[in-house]
Amino acid sequence: MRVTIHGKQSSETMDIHLDRSHTVGSIIQIILAIHPWLYQEIPPGRDRNSLEQIMTVRTADHPALMFDDSVENDVELEITFHDIVES
Repeated sequence: MRVTIHGKQSSETMDIHLDRSHTVGSIIQIILAIHPWLYQEIPPGRDRNSLEQIMTVRTADHPALMFDDSVENDVELEITFHDIVES
């Protein structure tokens, strides 16, 4: 899976290999655990609803994915952050 993250000050593309389909929410949790600058972009105490409000997750075939949507390993996932509130 190729994941491109667009933050407020930088963008990065990474390859992640998953052995089965996962929900968008679990992929975001994996990325938060392994990616320091992304974790720092999100103020502490964010719950799932507020995370869904500050980011758009999409693929070429699905312009707006929700955290419960499943994606396969062969997709190109794009995560864009919007209006991140400073803590």
